[in-house]
Amino acid sequence: MWVMFERGFVSAVQDRDDHNILRVRARDKMSLTNALKVIEKSGHGVEGLEIVEGIGTDYRWRVSMPKELFAVFVAEVATNINYGNFKDHVTKTRGQKWHDALMDVWVAMLAVNDKVPVRKPWVTPNRAKFRPTGRVTEGYDGNNMYSRA
Repeated sequence: MWVMFERGFVSAVQDRDDHNILRVRARDKMSLTNALKVIEKSGHGVEGLEIVEGIGTDYRWRVSMPKELFAVFVAEVATNINYGNFKDHVTKTRGQKWHDALMDVWVAMLAVNDKVPVRKPWVTPNRAKFRPTGRVTEGYDGNNMYSRA
């Protein structure tokens, strides 16, 4: 399960040996630190939860925790949503680099949209065709992709 929240991005998978434990992973240590802060702020203890580094793995940072504690994290993140636009809010909490990465995910997920086929030339790995300018010039209106000059 992927969770993108206002202060990070984590991926949770079941532990291979203990089905009551999840391995929560992140690309950056700050995402896991922020996830543990959410849990701690909710009144649940995080004692004994250690963020470990795994050099050469797809997710460099990891922490193992009971499934119930991860559920607390997800519930806290959901009940504390206080913004109208996630990507714009993340620009304030994590910066433009995070906004741009989220925009790439948003664009990639258009490929599974039920209503509109994605025009592949619009999606570019190097973001050459999409540069946030502060005004909407390209996007999706619920039915169609559009581009304004």
